Parts: sequence; C-alpha cells; structure tokens
Amino acid sequence: CRTTMAWLEAFDWSRRLVIVDLHQWDEVKAVHSGLDPEACVRDMHAVTASGRVLVGYDAYRAIAARLPVLFWFAPIMALPGVSHVGKRIYRRVADSRATTSCAAPAR
Repeated sequence: CRTTMAWLEAFDWSRRLVIVDLHQWDEVKAVHSGLDPEACVRDMHAVTASGRVLVGYDAYRAIAARLPVLFWFAPIMALPGVSHVGKRIYRRVADSRATTSCAAPAR
C-alpha cells in the first residue's frame, strides 16, 4: 500500500491525483462516504470527479489515464485480452500481498 502510494505520487508530476491514506479514514470518508474499509484494504480504489468508484485493475487503469507519463497505457489496458489478463494478475497479486501496512482502520 505505502509503496503503491509512493509510486503514484512520484508519477503524479502535475498533481492530478488526490491520494488518501487508508489510515486517515476521516479523509477517505470525505472523498466518498460509501467506501468500505475492508474493501479498501483488499483492493485499490479510485474515485472519479463524478463520484464513480473503480476498484482493482480498473482503478489502476483510471489512474494511468490521469497521469501524463502513463496515459498511453490506459487504452492498452482496456483492450479485452489485456484487461482480462491484467485483472487476473491484479487479483493474484492483491490476494497474495502482505496487508500488515494496510490494516483496516477502526470504524
């Protein structure tokens, strides 16, 4: 979690993303009150300006589209075969990673 946040901050040269730390649950709820802490621990979430919530691989694709250095990846990531494989890889990595640094906050 922390590594992912650091990478996103490093690639966000134009400060287009609002990266919210899961440990600051009040900030997370301010971005989108309907998010579930356990779901946020399990998967990356991205909330669009319109309030749409994207999860997992789709969140990464939306984030890539917002970052100038990665924007060209987004259309590739949306291709049916790439998307299918990407979602499977994402799921495997997300399910196997250590979540000690991403513990769900107390409600």
